[in-house]
Amino acid sequence: MDSETSRTPTPTPAVPRIARRSTPKNPIAHKGTSKEHAATQPAFHDSKKDARSRRGAMPAESSNSELEASRTPGHAPLVLRTAVNEKPEPVPVDKWPSSKVPESSTITATDSYQKYRIEPQDLQTLCYEAQYSRNYRPGDSPMHLYREVEVERLAWKEHGGPAGWKQFLDEEYKIYTDSEEYALWCKNSQTMKRPTFHCPDMYCP
Repeated sequence: MDSETSRTPTPTPAVPRIARRSTPKNPIAHKGTSKEHAATQPAFHDSKKDARSRRGAMPAESSNSELEASRTPGHAPLVLRTAVNEKPEPVPVDKWPSSKVPESSTITATDSYQKYRIEPQDLQTLCYEAQYSRNYRPGDSPMHLYREVEVERLAWKEHGGPAGWKQFLDEEYKIYTDSEEYALWCKNSQTMKRPTFHCPDMYCP
């Protein structure tokens, strides 16, 4: 009897489990002992980050007077033009360079409008040579052939000089390459004809 009692193991007392306290995701919202205290806590505000974002959005090259005008109530928002859209300063006629167009080159009124964007009424100040086309049929009027150098100078005059005319053509070519017709041709260049960009031969991109 004594041997059986000595063999029986003594039961181990159970250790109470302690629940772990979860860490709150937002320490500010859980700070305090009540929900009312959390509601009265101000939201986190990074003033340095806001200052950096405002400095990044501010134009770097704008003058102080322009910035003050943009901050003054009642003024329109400041809009800065990029250098790409700014037109060159007009150049006096006596400082224009020599043309690269051959002196003997002639151009019709239709090509003057398509290539140089010169309206037919603007050609009335120029001399022309009347000549029938190779596809002449009885009753057809003769063509008016103008010196291309003089038509080019009209384009220069309209755009403030050679640089202004060249920039105008560059902007026209940008519109041409951004068109849906050009994008469609890029996808089907093997089966489609490339859309025509009208410009003088000396200025083709």
